[in-house]
Formats: sequence, structure tokens, C-alpha cells
Amino acid sequence: MKKIIFRVGVIAVIAIVFTNCVSFTLDSSDLPKTATELKEGKEYNSLGETKGQSSSFHLLWFIPVTERANFDLAIKDAIESKGGDNIINLQYKINRQIWLLGRVTTYKINGEVVQYKD
Repeated sequence: MKKIIFRVGVIAVIAIVFTNCVSFTLDSSDLPKTATELKEGKEYNSLGETKGQSSSFHLLWFIPVTERANFDLAIKDAIESKGGDNIINLQYKINRQIWLLGRVTTYKINGEVVQYKD
């Protein structure tokens, strides 16, 4: 009987540790719609829609396990995926998940990559 109670307790603890999560998501609204200012007087070609992201994990909510997530890395990822120079119609989401074992932060970028004409 003690073994059964112990096993149920272990399963309950594992279920709580791996399923309890609080999640927050923020969307873009009044922020700039380009990664950097478009070059004045320069024409550009659209290379299409793209996505980029940067994420990080902190063990026990404050011990960094991975590199810190930031917008610059997410934007760089999005632009480099298409080989462009800038991104327009920029939208982003910040998602923060808080687990019993730590915290995950993710920045997701969506937009249209452009390349300047020579």
C-alpha cells in the first residue's frame, strides 16, 4: 500500500512540475513599423514575408541557461533568412511562460524583408 501511495505521489509531483504554466503575451501596437529607418530616396525590392525569433530560458526564474532573448537577434534572424537589408510592416509578440522549474521568454517577429536597389 505504501508503494502505491508513493508512486501516485511521484506521478502527481511530475504532473504538476511539467504542466503548471502561466503564460503572458504582448502584441505590437504603436511601435515603429520598420527595424531601422528606411534610407531616404532609395528604392527597394520586397523579398517576401518572413519570421524570426529569439528565446531564452532561466532556471528557477533567475539563473540564465541560454543567451538572453532580445529583439535585435529576432530581427537579425528574420532579415538574414531572406538575405535582405531591412524589414518593414514589422509586428512582434513577446511570450513569457512561467513554469515551476523556470521561465521561458520568446520574442517573435513578423514582417516583410526588403533589399535596397543599387
